[in-house]
Amino acid sequence: ILVGTMIEDRKVSFIGHEFACVDEGFEPNEAVDVVLRPEDIYIMNKLEGAQFTGVVKSCTFKGVHNEIFVETENGFELMIQDYNFFQPGNTVGLIIKPADIHVMKKDCLSNRFEGEITAEGEVTFLDTIFDCDTTGFEVGDKVCVDVAFEKVDLLDHKEDSDLRGFVSFILYKGNHYHLTITTEGGAKLFVNTNDVWDKLDTVGVNINAEDIRLTKIEA
Repeated sequence: ILVGTMIEDRKVSFIGHEFACVDEGFEPNEAVDVVLRPEDIYIMNKLEGAQFTGVVKSCTFKGVHNEIFVETENGFELMIQDYNFFQPGNTVGLIIKPADIHVMKKDCLSNRFEGEITAEGEVTFLDTIFDCDTTGFEVGDKVCVDVAFEKVDLLDHKEDSDLRGFVSFILYKGNHYHLTITTEGGAKLFVNTNDVWDKLDTVGVNINAEDIRLTKIEA
């Protein structure tokens, strides 16, 4: 699953390129997820006629097919399945056909929680007190808290944070990992990171004050 943008009907942008596709009904420039099956990415040694190129990082025989990891010229990593062997280090041509691109609406674009202003300069959400800018809010105000996926920091030592949890799901999106963190209270928190974590790793969670966005919930 890769991060993409629907340019218009039947045209989507991802991994730094625009591709024709068969999907319609999205808003122009809507953020989307793009699903590609490894066997639907066509790989060839010739570069002429390719939509884009990449360098073979590894090629491993898996009994029936080869599992090939390719790094594109824009730094995205793709996993490809093909019956042919491709030499690591070689530059290859790549093609993705419109019917093989599956575009999905994103479930959410950022973390969103209900919270409460509990003191000047403080908001409580996920059963944790966070520093933030509360200008324009009063103590007791109910608020909607938005935190971008990439603004959540994970800490190796959970004791360094008041909010703790574990890695419950890992999804690689071509140039970063999209993690689901389940907190000790059972809430879900989504994180975009370049760091490598293992499933079930325990973590501390840090969110800087400037990365917390508040909207008042009207009674």
